[in-house]
Amino acid sequence: MASTQTLTNMILSVRRRANIESQVGFITDAEITEYLNYCLSDLYDQLVQAGGQPWYRATNTFVTSGSASAYPLPADFYRMVSVDIQLGGGLVISARPYMEAERNRFKWFYQGYFAGRPVFYRMLGGNINFIPTPTGAYSITLNYYPVFVPLAGAATFDGVNGWEEWAIWKAAAYCKAKGDEDAGYCEAQVSRLQERIDALAAQRDAENPERVHDTTAGLYPWS
Repeated sequence: MASTQTLTNMILSVRRRANIESQVGFITDAEITEYLNYCLSDLYDQLVQAGGQPWYRATNTFVTSGSASAYPLPADFYRMVSVDIQLGGGLVISARPYMEAERNRFKWFYQGYFAGRPVFYRMLGGNINFIPTPTGAYSITLNYYPVFVPLAGAATFDGVNGWEEWAIWKAAAYCKAKGDEDAGYCEAQVSRLQERIDALAAQRDAENPERVHDTTAGLYPWS
């Protein structure tokens, strides 16, 4: 990921694409920033939705209290990737999501976290809830996609390989539309870049594509 661009440079690029370098009063930098943030958030969603090995990823680790089943999600949480539970001694298990209809299914099974036994989670509002309730102090790591943070000031955006041009041309189209000008050329560039992103975004590891994995439970919940 080596195509980091500053907000200032992207604003200038939008002005150049829309041919409005001198129209700073008609379309201000603040307005272009608004367009860019909307378009960059769209691009960010596309790269998250592409799947495969993620372009944007964060982790958050906390320790359970020994009595509560629900814990706050990180402030910048967007979408879950996976949940790791440290059992001690180097043992780690992956928690599985449970469906709403399964919320009571495993509560009677056992108490405590042990190797070879399943732990289930579900996001409830701003919290993550675990079944069964952890009865000790366990270190839990959430692997997740952070939310897109709107750019301001000296902020930068990583467009991976020039893919920020998608947002720049899209923002330029908004500028053209405000001036009652034809945005067709800008939209054509957006479409061209869209094809490029669609073809490449999910193929971060070209030699090792993602594999199909079994998402169904076996005879036992932990199988």
